[in-house]
Amino acid sequence: MVPIHYFAEEAIVASLVREWLQLDVLIAEKITTEPLPERSRELVESLLAAYADRFRKEPGYRRIWFQGPRLAALDAVGKETNEEIARHLHGALVRGYGIPDTEPSRRRAGLAVKVGAKLLDLAFRERAEGDPEILADAALMMDRHLFAPSDFD
Repeated sequence: MVPIHYFAEEAIVASLVREWLQLDVLIAEKITTEPLPERSRELVESLLAAYADRFRKEPGYRRIWFQGPRLAALDAVGKETNEEIARHLHGALVRGYGIPDTEPSRRRAGLAVKVGAKLLDLAFRERAEGDPEILADAALMMDRHLFAPSDFD
């Protein structure tokens, strides 16, 4: 039998994760609605830096991210969060950098957000301060992917 405190701890973790995911969206919204930097890569770097700061400054965030329970109930919330962040990123790319407002460009923005999350995971898994080379490469990879020629456009 599973102890009752397990369910209470799971509920606390779920509540924290939901709050953090909402903050992730607010970060993207803030960065993508501020005056945009001259280069798109700087925008991507700003987003990655803001999320990297969360890992550095909130030890609980990092701990839950890497060691917390995987809660199936949060899968949909995480997916919605990524989609909302991608919408903010895509909107900024259309407004500020001339990316066409097409389904393929929206798909690329969504994929860039998913890849960015995986690269943040890789950068911080073994280093509490993050691996600066992985973070720099993440920005480069995401930016190049967003602006790469496509047969689908």
